[in-house]
Amino acid sequence: MDAIHSADNLSYVSEEIDIARFLASWKELLFEGDGRRITVPQNADEFAKAMNVSPVVAEELETVCGLDTLKCSGQPKPSSEDRPVSSSNNLLTTVLLEKELEKRKNSVNYRGKWTRSIINHKGFMRTSDRAEAQTERLLEDVDVVVTVQVFRPFLQFSNSHRYRPMSLDQEFRFLGKQNLVDVRDAIVCPADCAIPPDVSEFPDRIPTTSASELWPSNYMYIGGVVYNDTRSDKAVDISKEVLDWAKQRPNVMAPLRSADMQDHRLLDLKVRVGLPYLYVHQGNCEHMIVFSCIRLLHPEDTWDVSRYPIVSDISRSRRKICIVCHTYTARYA
Repeated sequence: MDAIHSADNLSYVSEEIDIARFLASWKELLFEGDGRRITVPQNADEFAKAMNVSPVVAEELETVCGLDTLKCSGQPKPSSEDRPVSSSNNLLTTVLLEKELEKRKNSVNYRGKWTRSIINHKGFMRTSDRAEAQTERLLEDVDVVVTVQVFRPFLQFSNSHRYRPMSLDQEFRFLGKQNLVDVRDAIVCPADCAIPPDVSEFPDRIPTTSASELWPSNYMYIGGVVYNDTRSDKAVDISKEVLDWAKQRPNVMAPLRSADMQDHRLLDLKVRVGLPYLYVHQGNCEHMIVFSCIRLLHPEDTWDVSRYPIVSDISRSRRKICIVCHTYTARYA
């Protein structure tokens, strides 16, 4: 599959990362054999010992890479006051900055859009709804944080080669110890909430079942493996046709294998950061998923297991207005 997408030629796609080995390598660097965290060097002699270089070289590195080398002569001191943009020069950046500030000043809608983008950039953090109902359970050992991006369903227009551009829908942060079914359960899609039965004869009777309850089958394709969700008794293997299709093309695709989603953790995966993978549910509702970041858990992260997954970003969709009153949001009632 990587060969079909020519992923090796894409600058934003990393090499394959074994998440469990990634965590083990960091533990080896940060912790002693007895589990104690390695202390950070505090002076030139300790730096020299940690970097396996002579004290002379360590002192030279401290001078060359010090904070003073980042300053330029004549650089103004930092100030919290906004400086006016000077239009005396013809720099393109200055011209564009003037236009940007003018748009923010004169357009309320644009200023609101810019403010929301800043909020998203800083991180829209929302913990799991289960967190309030559970007691705090702290991690006993260091773990990795895996950021997973889920895009809106793929939509191709009928009788046309055009399709809707892919856009980010949800972004989550998971712990490496969490299961693949936790990823699946965190994804919210309107196709799962649809009301499948015909209610035209009894419009006042609100259906109690949703599409996800009637058709719970789904799978994820990650790194040559198709992970099926078989937790429900109603689930069927909807990936069988895909596996048979791949077997008929041995010259194009490497053999695919299937596995149960609930038996694999994120630590068990081998992924490439930035490479699109696939999540399919409700038969043909296809979402592109991307592992955008894999890093070590640091002190600023929450160490409470019950708060994961964390929603770090979510798209803002326009509400559907009722076509009768043209005032309230449309809903089934």
